[in-house]
Amino acid sequence: MYSFLPAEVRSELQSRNRAPHEGGPKHHQHLTAGAREVLVAHLIRLTTVVRQSASAEDFRMRFDAEFRGGPLQLALA
Repeated sequence: MYSFLPAEVRSELQSRNRAPHEGGPKHHQHLTAGAREVLVAHLIRLTTVVRQSASAEDFRMRFDAEFRGGPLQLALA
């Protein structure tokens, strides 16, 4: 989920919050206000891609196009 953040931000989150999945504070609670805005914008983009997708394979193709700059080759129905 946080892989889109710069490596130094991810490593700082990991050092501050070693096990967010074990019921402790979640990573987003450690973000600055500016970083939270970036996270919200990312989630909006991701949600849009999910809503446009008809299947898991379609999602993977759209995700690659949106976030990795790959080509988007849609199938003809």
